[in-house]
Amino acid sequence: TVRGDSFYIGENDDRWRVISYVFNSSNFEQTTTKILASAGEAFGSFQRLLSDFPAEQLYITIPDFHNTEKRFADLYEVAEKDAFDRKKEVLDELEFLRGSEEYASRFRKLHERNLMPYRVTHNDTKCNNVMFDKETGAPLAVIDLDTVMPGFVGHDFGDAVRFAANTADEDEEDLSKVSLDLDKYEAFAHGFIPQVSDMITRTELDNLPDSVMILTLELAARFLTDYLNGDVYFKCKKPKHNLYRARCQIALARDVEKKLPEMRARLEKFVIVVK
Repeated sequence: TVRGDSFYIGENDDRWRVISYVFNSSNFEQTTTKILASAGEAFGSFQRLLSDFPAEQLYITIPDFHNTEKRFADLYEVAEKDAFDRKKEVLDELEFLRGSEEYASRFRKLHERNLMPYRVTHNDTKCNNVMFDKETGAPLAVIDLDTVMPGFVGHDFGDAVRFAANTADEDEEDLSKVSLDLDKYEAFAHGFIPQVSDMITRTELDNLPDSVMILTLELAARFLTDYLNGDVYFKCKKPKHNLYRARCQIALARDVEKKLPEMRARLEKFVIVVK
């Protein structure tokens, strides 16, 4: 602001965050491997720069946002009520998610054993939340900080890969088109891992491939919950939109699980040093 403040209070006591304008920059909706590597570098640098900030001091803007276990519990609750008589359509999806509960509790259990600390996480790690230099393509800044909260490093890594490395749209109805693009996964890891490998624990590093599975399952549960609940949260553009979204995420999760050994091998190539 003109006074040098990092926030502005409006006439109605509304609060606005103020950030420096990033000149000669742009962002991208499409995700090539080159862009993904740069985005990975940006989000990894975000983790590194805030690694000594006590994450517990951050305000939780969206409670339970990445509480995967609660997302599963919410799903089971609405499925039990079945207020819109849709449960019969999603029995296979419910069975798959119930069989994947070990992933849902993974981060919490590791945290309780002091193997996975809370860190400052961005929680919306899409490529369009990075500003790139128009001329060189180098990452300049991470933007959209409304969801910065305490979390686990896998939340940022897993969600970025889940979104960017899916070979299909998020609501693809032809599930044969849905898979994890390993080259895009590797590109993001190539940018991200060198930034964080000397500040995160071995347990955190080992669980980064699994984080893609965890975040994919979490979103599948959220889409399915909304479908069973009458489509009240996510905007829908067609009938059964949330059901198609949920099935797409489940198809992606199935493919990710098959590829976890290869994902671990590819990630390890970029590790410099780890605690």
